[in-house]
Amino acid sequence: MKIKVFYDGSDVEEFCNYENVVGVTTNISFLKKAGIKDYKSFANKVIPLMNGRPISFQVFDPTPEGLEEQAREITSWGDNVYVKIPIVYPNGDTTIDIIKKLSAEGLKINVTTVYTKEQIDQIYEAGLQGPSIVSVFCGRINDTGVDAMDIMSYANQKYSNCDNIETLWAGCQRTRDILDADSIGTDIITVPEGPLKKMNRIGWSIKEFSTKTSADFFADGIGMFIGK
Repeated sequence: MKIKVFYDGSDVEEFCNYENVVGVTTNISFLKKAGIKDYKSFANKVIPLMNGRPISFQVFDPTPEGLEEQAREITSWGDNVYVKIPIVYPNGDTTIDIIKKLSAEGLKINVTTVYTKEQIDQIYEAGLQGPSIVSVFCGRINDTGVDAMDIMSYANQKYSNCDNIETLWAGCQRTRDILDADSIGTDIITVPEGPLKKMNRIGWSIKEFSTKTSADFFADGIGMFIGK
């Protein structure tokens, strides 16, 4: 596979050096769920673990002024740090002007919460100048019944000649997503703990897997009984 695997979550210390992992992304929801409240302290702890590999941290101020201030602060944490900026504010207005401004200054931007071809076009037309990632939320797109492969393929084709932009499949829900993303030329896929631990199953014989699964079930039944 050519696709790059990034761990997606808050357990950076445990998974940043996991097999196949070459980068990390985090988000506010992961950190909140993990009970992390001091964002900068968390970042200062995990950034050195990356040894220069890319790691993304998200802005969360919903105002243009606050978003820009946070983006500059996050960038100051390390040369390998990407700032995750949603393509829209909570009210639905676009953030593309700030993204374009910060990119022109050389900030590494991870444009996130991308769902539509129109948003992909908007980012392309902005002419991002600095190193950039465009994160298409394929997992949640699929949840709606829309074909995420179609939208991800569109992004891959759109940015195929943009040397400074990498495409990213966000929301990996199964190991098959990794193969699908790779097959259409996606640059990066973010993989949470569950699918990451199952990557060693890729390439297994499904006939042998059937036998192993049966053996696991019978082993789990040892010591149980059926009452009368």
